[in-house]
Amino acid sequence: MAGADSSRPACAPAVGGRIEPVAARHPRGAAEGDCVRTTDFRGAGISCVRPAGETLPAVPDRDSTGDVGGAERVFLSAVSVVRRLVLTLVFLAGCTNSPEPARPAPELAGALTWWNSPPRRLAELRGRVVLLDFFEYSCANCLRTFPYVKEWQQRYAGRGLVIIGVHAPQYGFSMDPKNVQLAVRRLGLTYPVAVDSDLRIAGAYENRYWPRKILIDRTGCIRLDQVGEGGYAEIEQTIQRLLREAGDRGKFPPPMKPVRATDVPGAVCYPATPELFLGHARGKLLPAGDTADGVYAVGEWTQQSEYLRHSRDAEEMRDYVAVRYRATEVNAVMRQELVYWLQVFVQQDGAWLRRDIAGADVRYDEAGRSYLKVDSARLYQVIGRQPYGVHELRFYVAGKGLSVYAFSFGTAVMPSHTPTLKAAG
Repeated sequence: MAGADSSRPACAPAVGGRIEPVAARHPRGAAEGDCVRTTDFRGAGISCVRPAGETLPAVPDRDSTGDVGGAERVFLSAVSVVRRLVLTLVFLAGCTNSPEPARPAPELAGALTWWNSPPRRLAELRGRVVLLDFFEYSCANCLRTFPYVKEWQQRYAGRGLVIIGVHAPQYGFSMDPKNVQLAVRRLGLTYPVAVDSDLRIAGAYENRYWPRKILIDRTGCIRLDQVGEGGYAEIEQTIQRLLREAGDRGKFPPPMKPVRATDVPGAVCYPATPELFLGHARGKLLPAGDTADGVYAVGEWTQQSEYLRHSRDAEEMRDYVAVRYRATEVNAVMRQELVYWLQVFVQQDGAWLRRDIAGADVRYDEAGRSYLKVDSARLYQVIGRQPYGVHELRFYVAGKGLSVYAFSFGTAVMPSHTPTLKAAG
C-alpha cells in the first residue's frame, strides 16, 4: 500500500478461515467420547490460531448408513478433474469471448437442502448474472459482508442479478440444516441458500475460505473472484458491468459507501488478536501465568475436539473461561446443551460491561449485571465497539452444558490514518 507505514497493518480483506470438512473431524452420529480430552483446568490456558499454509483435507464420503465416512475422496480426484474438463470443453467458446480471463462455473450440485428456494441450477440461470456467496453463519468476517450483499439484492435483483448463498460449515453444529435455517431467518437473508454441509459445492469450486464472492456472467463463466472481506466497490461495479452485458441499458446508482471505516481501501488499522479456537484439535495449552493473548479456564471443563464444555452444576459462579485480547470488538461462538438456555455472566477487567461498549447480544439483570442468554448455537456479539486496548473478558457459568468454540475480534482505523468515507467510482 503506497504511502502507508509498513510497520502498521493495513485493513486488508480479512478471511474468516480455511474451510475444513467438519464431518471428518466430528462424524455425525459419533459418540462424544470418541474425541474427548478431559482436564480439570486450574488456570491453564488455551490459545489457538489456525496455522498458516493449512491445506484442505479430503472431502468426507457417506457410507451405506448415511453417516460420513473417512477421507476417501479428494477435491482434485480423477473424477473431478474429468468432470471439470468436460465442463470446460462445453463452455469454452463462451468464456473465451469474455472481456477478461474467465472459466466456466461448476454446477451447484450436492447440497443437503436449500432454504428460501427450491434447488437452483446455473444451467437454468443462463442470461442472468449470478453472485455466489460462500459463508458460514458463525463467522464474524462473513457477517460483516451481509450489509453489502443484502443491499445488492435490493438494488439489482429486479434487474437480473441472482444471489445464491452457499453455507459451508465450520463446526459440527453448523452442519445441521435446521440450525442454518434459523440463522438465515435471524440474519434476514431472503435469497436462496444452499446448505453445503458435505462441501460438495465448495469442492467443485475448490473453495477453502470464508467469506468468498464469485460473480458469474450470463454465459455461465466466472468473471470475478473475491476472497475475504473488502473489494465491495469492485464487486458492485462488476455486477453493473455484467448486467449491461446482459442487456440492461438503464442507469445504475453509484456503488455503496463503505459501511465501516475499516472497509475503505488504504485504511490502516490497529493489530487485533487473531481468532482463538478452544477445541484440542486446533488448540494448545499455555503455561500458567502466561500473559500472551489467549484463553484460559478455571473450574471443571471438558475439552472436546472443537470446543470447551462446562461439566458440572454449582450453586455459585466460580467457574469461568477468560480471554485476554487486544481489539475493539469481541465475538464468542457458543451453544447450550441439556437445557433450553443458559445465563452466562460477562465481566471485562473485573467489572460488569458498560452499556456503551456492550455488544448486541448482551443483556442486564435487575442488579445491573451483564450476561448473555445462550439459547442457540451461534456467534454472540459481546463487545460492540470500544477504544482499542488490551483487556480481559471472563465468562461465568454455574450450570453445566455450556460449550465455547471460539473468540473472534474486530479492530479500528488508527486515528492518524482515518480515510475519507465517500462513494467509490
